[in-house]
Amino acid sequence: MKCLPGILVALLLMAPVALHGDDAAPTKDVAPASPSARAYPPPPPAVVDITVPTLYLKGTGGSVVNPKSKKERQEQLEPVRDFSDTVSRMSNWYIAERDAKAAQCGLAWLHAWADHGALLGQLKTVRDKESGHGGNAAENSQMRFLADVALAYLKLQSSATPQDREAINIWLGKLAARVQTFDRGVEVKRRNNNYFKSGVALMATGIAIKNPEYIAEGKRTYDFAVAQIEDDGTLPREMSRQVKALVYHNAAACPLVVMAELARSQGQDWYAVRNHRLDRLVSRIVQGVKDPAFFEARSGHKQVSVPPEHLGWLIYWQQQCKQPQAVTALLKSVGGSYDDPQYGGDAAMMVEKRFFDAKR
Repeated sequence: MKCLPGILVALLLMAPVALHGDDAAPTKDVAPASPSARAYPPPPPAVVDITVPTLYLKGTGGSVVNPKSKKERQEQLEPVRDFSDTVSRMSNWYIAERDAKAAQCGLAWLHAWADHGALLGQLKTVRDKESGHGGNAAENSQMRFLADVALAYLKLQSSATPQDREAINIWLGKLAARVQTFDRGVEVKRRNNNYFKSGVALMATGIAIKNPEYIAEGKRTYDFAVAQIEDDGTLPREMSRQVKALVYHNAAACPLVVMAELARSQGQDWYAVRNHRLDRLVSRIVQGVKDPAFFEARSGHKQVSVPPEHLGWLIYWQQQCKQPQAVTALLKSVGGSYDDPQYGGDAAMMVEKRFFDAKR
């Protein structure tokens, strides 16, 4: 059965739209669509080339957004984000309720973009005179896209036809090869939360297409990241982000926990790496969300609050931490809607369905 044409895509987008950072469009919480109200639209035109404006104003430590660049960036990346958000949502419906139409439609979207080599064209980062160096915004956007769709594909894969698998596996493999090449060229001093997210992209792809090289690359990225955690639970690169030091510590922890969950699905315990070093980072973030005084003192700047939607990864963390009640209380107090492609979709549902448990 193909995706049903002619039904309003707006119905499909009734669920909260995932956030991806400062360049994400503002959203509001809306109740998820009931099965009877769901739409299964045909795939949109594939995006092959992307041009991404750099985001932050010069001299702000990557913390103050240029409004003009933000608007342009949202417009440029909207089709890409809509794609990953929709496929992630379809994968949620499939894992939660075994919605076969959702699986078929999500796979049809992936297959269509695979056939057209989506995001395998020219990547261009543009900067203006108000911003700092050009950076690697386009490459980072490609990497985040791969992480999102690879996680969604892992959830949909059991319904894929041999034709789906062949097309999608080849496409994801090509994207991963480009992400890996870029990833290895990042200077050590610039390996921040974006570098950590590349580990999710490569590891999720490696598991999905059964490529041990990409899984191993994810492990190398994870080991590097955990080694950067200082005794007080901070990360030097993220502490330099001035008013967003706490925000970017959170952005760094999310992919590390997701990689640990992916490893758990393979029967490995990455939470224990370096004597449970990740505990220090997460504990520092949990305390910082409750009271940012430490981050304000260390960074010298009043902190921007972490958007509640970006805390969903803590739902995974609380399943194995020593004080889950503290995480439960925090999540209840901030009241987010924890559904975002960057941590695999609906985190609570993923835990309920034991998706990341090792398969026996």
